Amino acid sequence: MQWKNLKALLAMEKIDSTTHNGALKQFNFIYIYKGDGTFTPEDYQKIARAEQIRNASDYDDFYVASKEEAQLQVKNAGYFIEKVEKYIENNT
Repeated sequence: MQWKNLKALLAMEKIDSTTHNGALKQFNFIYIYKGDGTFTPEDYQKIARAEQIRNASDYDDFYVASKEEAQLQVKNAGYFIEKVEKYIENNT
């Protein structure tokens, strides 16, 4: 779900990315490095961690996420979704 929200943010800047990693890099540059402070380096770290887990679960045959890690990712996704929705609402 974070992927679609990340794409929505990038669409506001008329930027498209065909890969998760590309979208993550664009988010980091536009909203963290050059941003207004709405999104923080901690937000980037949460999304980057979700991307690491996604890659591991897709490509590592022996990767198993713990229940705690899964619960943390669900919590972080909810946080990010709310933050993106507020940002879009305030900037459109």
